[in-house]
Amino acid sequence: MAQISKQNKRYREKDTMISDLVGVLNSDLSYGTKYAVLFEILWIWTEFDGKYMGCRYWSNEALKQLDSSTNVKLIHDHTVPRKIIIDKIFGINSPTENDVRQIFDKYLNGVIITKDEDKQLNANGYRQKMPSEFQDRNQSDYDNSWLRYKKVGIKVVQVQWEDEKILLTDSVEY
Repeated sequence: MAQISKQNKRYREKDTMISDLVGVLNSDLSYGTKYAVLFEILWIWTEFDGKYMGCRYWSNEALKQLDSSTNVKLIHDHTVPRKIIIDKIFGINSPTENDVRQIFDKYLNGVIITKDEDKQLNANGYRQKMPSEFQDRNQSDYDNSWLRYKKVGIKVVQVQWEDEKILLTDSVEY
């Protein structure tokens, strides 16, 4: 899903998405409906500034392909798999806007990676999972939302965009 234009009736600010989501989660709607709304918002959230151009995080390898004439497929990935974020949200009894905002801010980042990097994550069992250290409070990488990338050696940079051009990049430390 591409960035939604502000002129589109479906456009919502992030605060509105959170408010709407909390209303749905705390309603009497079915689990399936709540899941569908959450699932959709997870995509919209990470593509808010653009699915590719405008996305804040890129792997070094994906960034190299941006100006390349090769036809390399790029993937819009999530630092923490959506399944884990969904489990975290549904694990909260009567979630508040603050609860949801904290989870989204910490775990819900889109990252542009190459198809080969995606295969690398999948080959290591990280398609829908985080490494075990992510959930182990005794580990130094406990709760590290970048842990999948760290484990397989994918280097990520934060990108600042202006008019579909990169202004600067800064390495992401994890």
